Amino acid sequence: MKYATNPEGVESSYPRVITRGKGKGKGKGKRKEQWESQREKQVKIMKIQFWSIGKAHEAFVKEAVEDFTKRISRYHSVEWQIIPVPKNAATLSEKELKKKEGEIVMGLLQQDDYLVALDEQGKEWTSNGLAQFIQARANDSTRTIVFFIGGAYGIDEVVLKRANHKWSLSHLTFPHQLVRLILAEAVYRACTINRNEKYHHGGGSSKL
Repeated sequence: MKYATNPEGVESSYPRVITRGKGKGKGKGKRKEQWESQREKQVKIMKIQFWSIGKAHEAFVKEAVEDFTKRISRYHSVEWQIIPVPKNAATLSEKELKKKEGEIVMGLLQQDDYLVALDEQGKEWTSNGLAQFIQARANDSTRTIVFFIGGAYGIDEVVLKRANHKWSLSHLTFPHQLVRLILAEAVYRACTINRNEKYHHGGGSSKL
């Protein structure tokens, strides 16, 4: 059986249908329908969780974040988990605060959670690359992907070591709240790419 490997370097374990010889169109439609049905079941089973340390969504991003989250729910079960900053944060050093936040996150993670840490030292993705990554995880029967946004000083080393993947969203620096919106939109865009929907190339989309 041959397996598809995509140009972004994410290997998919989903079998590729190959036909040869006479009558190659025979039954092709049925095979494609079965493939799509199985893929749909795998995708729906997988959950996407967005974790972020900090305050609740602020007004200037709240409506948009909720909108994109609702859109993602058409493809995957999805939810946000906002992790409050430790109460004594003001009295802690940068290192102590990151360690405390790391302990909280490690206590929340389940053993089989696929953790994607948003970190400036991570790998960058194109929109198509992110789409291929999400589809590959669904094909591999991943139950939950956790996209984690760290605190003001970043992510503790313990959490980074636990991460299955480190993703650099951009070399630019953004307000913490705005990162939530960018993340939600990026994941939604990836979902539409996997469904061959027109959003990715629709009006208002720009490559910068």
